[in-house]
Amino acid sequence: MKVLIFRQGEDTIDITQLVNNVKWSGDKTKACRTLSFNFLKTKEYDIELGDHAVLLNDSDKELYRGVILKRGISQDNIRSISSYDYLFYFANNKDTFVYENMRADEIFNDICGRFQISVGEAANTGYVISNYTVSNRILYDVAIEILSITYKQTGERYYLRAEGDKVNLIKRKDQVYDWVLQTGSNISAYSFDENAEKLVSKVKLVYEDSNDKTELISEEEDGDLITKFGVLQHSEKITDVLNQSQLDQRAKTILKEMGMVESSFKISCLGIDEVITGSAVKVTIPSLNINKQYYIDSDNHTFNDGVHMMDLQLVETNEL
Repeated sequence: MKVLIFRQGEDTIDITQLVNNVKWSGDKTKACRTLSFNFLKTKEYDIELGDHAVLLNDSDKELYRGVILKRGISQDNIRSISSYDYLFYFANNKDTFVYENMRADEIFNDICGRFQISVGEAANTGYVISNYTVSNRILYDVAIEILSITYKQTGERYYLRAEGDKVNLIKRKDQVYDWVLQTGSNISAYSFDENAEKLVSKVKLVYEDSNDKTELISEEEDGDLITKFGVLQHSEKITDVLNQSQLDQRAKTILKEMGMVESSFKISCLGIDEVITGSAVKVTIPSLNINKQYYIDSDNHTFNDGVHMMDLQLVETNEL
């Protein structure tokens, strides 16, 4: 592991020998991945706000790049440093947006163009959103909303990820790796909880055309869940312009998502560079009869004394 610092117009500095307590983390509820560490300030060199931090693995592959926005210092000249990847600009800009008949990836590209955010790749999201209008909205919230609309209609999940100095729109299924986390091998600790309090066994969607007042209704139910848990209905009034077929598809997708028992799965294990929020990993725990793929909802990687560990929050999925 190496930590580098660069600032505009100057050479990149390797500060690896002056840092400890390195933490690299992400969470699906937050826009940015973060890198934090402690740094021994010297007479020759100090870290400034606005500098950029880079994390490399042992093969010098770049894992992270971001801008330093927080720093502190103790009486023994130890600085605490926090940086955020370039999705920071999605989380800290607002605007008004009006879009008609555009896919989520087309909206994403337009937003990036407006705010001079470099785009790496943008997967074609397929579904055309008929109308999307919001006022004074944070860019990241807009992205989450249009990707949620797309998911409800297609059943396909997409998410944003910063790599280097570019922001990408990625299909989540494309981030499934062959890595296996297994007790007796690389898992050091785990906890597993299940919760059916928010389970839905029936979905009812209603769409009313504002022009001719035509009302469309779609209902989907899971007979097995109703038999076991009873009727637990989610009802929603749809504002997107949909025909009956599209409304039925959305009801199916919502039931598929909400008709699952929530599981909270926390794992501590040896660190793997590719295993970060948004990707998926296989978990094998024979004592729980678990041998399946899970999405990663949050990750916290630590690097101390040459040892790379990670703590993961996983969520079960029926998409893989």
